[in-house]
Amino acid sequence: MPAVLETTIDMTKSNIDLQKIDAYRDIYYFDKPLFVSKFYLMFSKKTVSKEFVDRFSDRLEEFKKTQQYQDILSKYL
Repeated sequence: MPAVLETTIDMTKSNIDLQKIDAYRDIYYFDKPLFVSKFYLMFSKKTVSKEFVDRFSDRLEEFKKTQQYQDILSKYL
């Protein structure tokens, strides 16, 4: 079934029934995704300013370029 790779990997590693059948080893994925979409973190307009959201987005984009971010991806995916 088509699914988000990171979600599928996490599910196969954390679900006891899927662990029993070692489902993680049977995941097949295409090098080129079938569909690409952006994910958005939601902030309440009532409690969080646009400036904060913009700063958060900028810092997150910078963080994703770091080795620390790559280490996190490697550890959990």
